[in-house]
Amino acid sequence: MIRFTSILILFILTFGGITGQSSTSGLVSTYNLTQNGVVRCIVLPTILPTNVSRTNQPFSYWYNKVDQQYGSLRATLQTADLVIAPMLASIGESPFGNAPLYSVPEDWFKSISSLGITHTCLSNLTTLRAKPNSVIRRTDILRQEGIVPIGLLGGGQTKGPHCVIKEIKGLRLALFSFVYPFQDHNGQFGISGFDMDRFATFYSENRDSIDCWIAIPSWKNAQYGVVSSAKQRDLMNTLSRAGFNIVIGYSGKHMSIETMTQDSSKLLLFDVGTALPASVSQTGSGVLVEFSIDTVTKEIQNAGLVPIYPLLVDQNEEREMEIMAVFGRDLEVSEYSTKLSQDQETHFKAFMAKFRQSKPLSIKEFYYPQSLAIRNEASSAIRLQKGWEIDSTIHSAPRGYGVQFLQLPREIMIDTTYYRHLRGYSVFEINGRFNYVLGKTLTLEEAENLLQELRAKSHEFAQIVQIKGSTVISATNRE
Repeated sequence: MIRFTSILILFILTFGGITGQSSTSGLVSTYNLTQNGVVRCIVLPTILPTNVSRTNQPFSYWYNKVDQQYGSLRATLQTADLVIAPMLASIGESPFGNAPLYSVPEDWFKSISSLGITHTCLSNLTTLRAKPNSVIRRTDILRQEGIVPIGLLGGGQTKGPHCVIKEIKGLRLALFSFVYPFQDHNGQFGISGFDMDRFATFYSENRDSIDCWIAIPSWKNAQYGVVSSAKQRDLMNTLSRAGFNIVIGYSGKHMSIETMTQDSSKLLLFDVGTALPASVSQTGSGVLVEFSIDTVTKEIQNAGLVPIYPLLVDQNEEREMEIMAVFGRDLEVSEYSTKLSQDQETHFKAFMAKFRQSKPLSIKEFYYPQSLAIRNEASSAIRLQKGWEIDSTIHSAPRGYGVQFLQLPREIMIDTTYYRHLRGYSVFEINGRFNYVLGKTLTLEEAENLLQELRAKSHEFAQIVQIKGSTVISATNRE
């Protein structure tokens, strides 16, 4: 995927002035993003559709859904050379979210491409349970959007072990994804199992031309249990002995990082968990894994983890709830923390404590400061790059008219016991600006009367807006 120049400049300026945190806290800032001597890699927690609509919706709905849920990760992902995302999703028909697992329309896959993912792992039970034509169509869409599937036949992969060869800055990487343990010599649905003999032959033939061997396996039958069991440790050791330098597994709902191993030649992690749970009624936890590979020595360097917290937020004025993936450290130091309820703060502190207790001491905790401004800038830039015209709006009541009397860069509470004429106002967050609107289902005549009343009370910049579906449109002639 071509990196958009303005995004890169923004991130270099943003991250360039960050200072490192104390060594006792285990928090470090990123190193120079422009250095050419390393290939910087990121493996995301499992991505799956969350809180999806069960009915047909336009493309703007799915983009806004993905943008709100995962948009806080985009700025960091866009700065890496390689971004791998395990993905549990299949193309389905309305009502969405039903069997086989996590079914969504094609627009969801187009929207997820905006995050900066370069490769996605699709060898998992979702693919096994999907219809072959759905698997083929999903693969085609991802490839069209610049995301290379790993673990399926096609997509530039070699026959046999389903390997993708990627060369970055002169470094040759062999990327694998498979269900393990699962041997499938016939390649059911195009999904890759793991056959030690076939891999050993491939490894022997290509070891001199490959600098780093990377596997992102889906742990079979581990979705509902602890991944780092004795059996799973044996499987991990088997893959390591077979020749893999990096093995990062996925399948569980929660991250499992207690038994991580890392040195200059090996990086082993049992389960990255999920970036978000499937719905607001479920729980989940995940961690972003980052590492760099030296293009000269081929050594693994700067391995680090970034915990991702599923923040529950109000989506709109109807108090519908949504989940968004937020870097854990941001909830400790940034503007996000000001919106935490007492229950959320309690759960979040427990989440971070568990992460830091289980994180190996040899592994750093990375922190990439985010803000709503950075997040929105990255979203605007990627839409411009892809040529997508999308209303970045919230969902509202049925179409009608209202009067916007205030617009601010930060949300505040208005004392309606004093400003009684503003009782019942709504706040619409659009493109990082908070629009204060009185009335949502007024007729045009009612809105014109309300506009005169508000301007008489010194709201001289008030204007009529139309509430149309999920869009707020200016409807006042200001001339």
